Amino acid sequence: MFNIYNLILEQNSNINSLDNILIIIKINTMLKKLSKTDVIMLFLAFSTLILSEIMWFNGETDGALFLGLWVPSILAFAIYLKLIKIDNK
Repeated sequence: MFNIYNLILEQNSNINSLDNILIIIKINTMLKKLSKTDVIMLFLAFSTLILSEIMWFNGETDGALFLGLWVPSILAFAIYLKLIKIDNK
């Protein structure tokens, strides 16, 4: 019974490692499609979200809510820039 359990664990770890490799490959192909503008806008949105959460947990709830509302606006502007770029091609 112990050997069967080890065999099952070994097979599952191989499957998990294969899944992890496939996920990494998919992420790499997705990241190659991002332009510099996309990376900058995603960084701005993510950093604004993090700053908003830091402010929230420090007790500055009004400022945190104000900054938190910037995130969808930044992402919407990024989508707008992407659409303009596609339209110009």
